[in-house]
Amino acid sequence: MDKMQSKKRVFLINWDNQRPAVVKVAEDLQNLGYEILYWVAPYKDEIGNNKLKFPQTQFHWHDDAIKLVPPTEIDEAEFPPLGEELIENLYEIESTLAAMKKFYILSKSVLAKKHLFHRLIQYWHGIIKKFKPDIIFFVIYPHSVFDYTIYSLAKFLKIKTIMFEYTGITDRYLLISDFKEGSLALRDEYHKNQNQQYKIEDLSVDLQSYYRWHLDYIAGEIQPELKQVLKSASGINKLFLKSKVVIKSFFDLSFFKKFAGYIAKEIGSNMKKEYERLQTTPDFNKKYIYLPLNFQPECPSSPLGGVFVDKILMIKTLSYCLPENWLIYVKEHPIQWAISSLAYFDFRYKGYYEEIFKIKNVRIMPIGTNSHKLIVNSQAVATVSGTAGMEALWRLKPVLLF
Repeated sequence: MDKMQSKKRVFLINWDNQRPAVVKVAEDLQNLGYEILYWVAPYKDEIGNNKLKFPQTQFHWHDDAIKLVPPTEIDEAEFPPLGEELIENLYEIESTLAAMKKFYILSKSVLAKKHLFHRLIQYWHGIIKKFKPDIIFFVIYPHSVFDYTIYSLAKFLKIKTIMFEYTGITDRYLLISDFKEGSLALRDEYHKNQNQQYKIEDLSVDLQSYYRWHLDYIAGEIQPELKQVLKSASGINKLFLKSKVVIKSFFDLSFFKKFAGYIAKEIGSNMKKEYERLQTTPDFNKKYIYLPLNFQPECPSSPLGGVFVDKILMIKTLSYCLPENWLIYVKEHPIQWAISSLAYFDFRYKGYYEEIFKIKNVRIMPIGTNSHKLIVNSQAVATVSGTAGMEALWRLKPVLLF
């Protein structure tokens, strides 16, 4: 076999093209004989420098990939239209894509969404057929419109996928090939060690620190990552972001329209007002399941939640199964309003909290209620994914994982 034919052909999807350590991994792959043929890169300004190191690589800026704008070197018209067989084999992913942020932003009408779905499949199927990758690397679970499309096509075409699962513990990552399976190595270690007896002191220093922090929390304290997100959406940071929006709106002549919308949102109906009108103080003497809502749209519920990206379906399912005298305490995610603003949108539409409130046995908790206290006093915690489930396990509470 000729040397070129024996080389592994690689795609890098959402691979950081700015941080030297991450770019070095790509350089190492290239030095080991891997051909990096296609690279979706988050930093546009760095692509010119990257091309000097990777002259054979087709770069595609992340923001263009989201908008389905091909690189100038690629002619989308060269890719054949989709056949019925391919569409029928991939039709299920359309439902998953519909729950992702950029999909509904890019297209509003039913037919426009259908056309966008077909274009996504056509473009990325064409790219895969053109470059013929052996392996597709993802930085994390594919959870935006274009990378989930690439992932689904790879699975359909039986192309190896590799991605990293962030554990939340210092710099520890797990290497996985299928986010629905998770880490097979971690599963093997679990089975190997499940009957062993260990002390906290047997853990490495960073794991000890992580474990103890979650058990010895200061009442009301939140995770550092969440605290950082809230900080970035408040105070001077919020003012800076709003200022950028105002300045841009003057240039595109949308200032008065946006200002009128802002006033209407503040003095009229909004998500926060609807929620607070329905909330009630928790009674910790009752038997209840704690069900924290995920921030949406985001990876923990789409694609990880599957059909339970619909939290109302999840709550109804749980309510139907509960004993008569049990309750469900539902609480909104603390950054949902901070990030998405108070305006209704596709995920938290007008009447969303009212739909939850009407479900039998459900009580809506004030967003400021201490989550740790809700966990400690619950009979169990229900979630699709997220920190609340782990916090329940550390306190020996059952977790109902949807």
